[in-house]
Amino acid sequence: MMTKTILITALHFIMTNLINAQNQRDTLMVKQSYIKELAPLSKTYQKGDSGSEVRKIEEWLMLWQLNENYVDVILELDSKFDDKTEKTVKEIQKFIGLKPTGVVDSITWQALINPLKESFDLNSYHHQSVREKMKYFATKHIQFRSSELDEDNTGPWIRSYMDSNDGGWAYWCQGFVCTILDQTFISIGKRFDLYYPNTWACETMRKHARNRGLLEPTV
Repeated sequence: MMTKTILITALHFIMTNLINAQNQRDTLMVKQSYIKELAPLSKTYQKGDSGSEVRKIEEWLMLWQLNENYVDVILELDSKFDDKTEKTVKEIQKFIGLKPTGVVDSITWQALINPLKESFDLNSYHHQSVREKMKYFATKHIQFRSSELDEDNTGPWIRSYMDSNDGGWAYWCQGFVCTILDQTFISIGKRFDLYYPNTWACETMRKHARNRGLLEPTV
């Protein structure tokens, strides 16, 4: 009797942990490159600094210029924190209500990347149906003005959609679609890649839909 009780208890413990583990996996998006884009800077940056993180700062400054429709200074993605960079930082700090120091500390960095952070927030609030959730997530990305830089498929938004890749070849429309599918499915505890291919190619998605009979016949 004692052995049976111990066995049942052990099985219950194992099953509980397996379920918890599965639930944990099903709360993580398949496409996680956005997490890298939201990572804190390794230090505070100011005029005279250079490096890969300065380039990320420049990218976000250019996106803010693009999205707020003002270009007082023409920036270059040269990974150098120069006079132009400092001036643009001050302008954007002033625009978003921060003290215009021209220095990119953790507070300024969080403000710069906030559009991406908000877009990838998985809360779906009161949206119940899958269709409503999908519309909600897609609308958030549009509202926060996801876009590329220099018409060359580059920047933090593109890398988030394209699994850390960007560049002239990285046409990101399908990466965007898969991201929205990912957010929608994970909000109901499911992995989207169990139902759709995680692909960058529209043709791959079309073939998948055709093979599953999901396409409307042409007239």
